[in-house]
Amino acid sequence: MGQHLLFMSTPVPGHLFPNLAVVEELIRRGHRVSLVTGESQAETVRLTGADVITYASSFDDVGKLNLTKDRESANTPLTVLKDGITMLDEVKAQLDEDRPDLILYDMIVFHVGRVLARTWGVPAVQLNPMFASNEHFSLHKAMHEAPPTAGAGQEEQTPDSSRPAWASGSRRSPDCSPRTA
Repeated sequence: MGQHLLFMSTPVPGHLFPNLAVVEELIRRGHRVSLVTGESQAETVRLTGADVITYASSFDDVGKLNLTKDRESANTPLTVLKDGITMLDEVKAQLDEDRPDLILYDMIVFHVGRVLARTWGVPAVQLNPMFASNEHFSLHKAMHEAPPTAGAGQEEQTPDSSRPAWASGSRRSPDCSPRTA
């Protein structure tokens, strides 16, 4: 039997979704994965096969937050801290008697990840899943090179039918098979 791993993320898609393929792969390799996130993403996370721990997150309805308003934008750090307290309470209630072997936490909930790691005496890893580059996208090129002239060198994009269930919105079982070029 593998290790018990705890992933922690807000329900904001840009923080949560990049980790879901990693979660699937770790489960495929025999690890038990618990993932804590807001209630709004529970079904999406379940499609990975992870044990889901939810909490009432301030970011569950992130589409309604208007961070362009000066007051709301200024309060974002406070909102993140308050959200973390709610997350911390729920995780402790669920896992104090079933502690993970490793905590992997998104950078936005660093305070929760570090508190739990010290409290439980387990190692922790901070994740920064945003701004990923791969064979299809280079952050360096996007930031430092001029955009191509309209139509020049642009390939037609086709939908990726090999995407896992959590990425496509489908309710089928996730596909954990490795992708080939």
